[in-house]
Amino acid sequence: MKLLLENWRKYLNEEDEEPNLIEFSEELNDMISSLLFRPESIKHLNQQKPESEVTTILDTGDLFANYETLNEVHLGITINDHGEGEVEGVYVCSPTVPRSQSNLLITLKIPREYDKLEGFLEWLTEELEDALSHELQHSCDPTDMLTGDIPEGEAKWESLENIYKHFASDAETRGHLAGARGRVRRSGADINEIITGKVNLIFEEALERGYTEEELMPVMQAIWEKWNNYLAGWNE
Repeated sequence: MKLLLENWRKYLNEEDEEPNLIEFSEELNDMISSLLFRPESIKHLNQQKPESEVTTILDTGDLFANYETLNEVHLGITINDHGEGEVEGVYVCSPTVPRSQSNLLITLKIPREYDKLEGFLEWLTEELEDALSHELQHSCDPTDMLTGDIPEGEAKWESLENIYKHFASDAETRGHLAGARGRVRRSGADINEIITGKVNLIFEEALERGYTEEELMPVMQAIWEKWNNYLAGWNE
């Protein structure tokens, strides 16, 4: 674990002027989780109608003052009565807009009375660290890497080729691996198990969309190999 973190920090901070993405993700994580557990936030959120969204732009102070590829961090929170939880992130950039105007969007779907659920805070911080690390990795990747031939949204599920082109793209490979390492930092879990778990989630969603195990297995194996080979390169 210690060696893994040292390698990760070395990768991010080869020069003193390089952005410290770990600091960014950890501070944003603490900021968001603390916001949710303020008494006034608990009261306000638990009074919301199901699926209605509460939005805010986080006051990040000077955190990104010297960071040229991130403008604002937007947070959206919806309450549900199904006991479900989900954390999603999107780094929004366009080749036609300066990267300095790109925003980070974090969406939380959390159950009503979340503040009373045992283990909710631990779950939240792990999910946040994964999502934040993933999207912050995108924020420091080249624009052409992020805006290349990568099927997005529903398009990535339209064919086996698109599934591979999305999840095995350099951008998504780097993002998912950064997210995996974020989860390691919060949970102490084995990174190989986390990566395998991420590939299994892709596999399960593809199955739900009508693909068969037989046709998916070569694609999942190829994605798994791409991610693990990239991880080995990062750790050298």
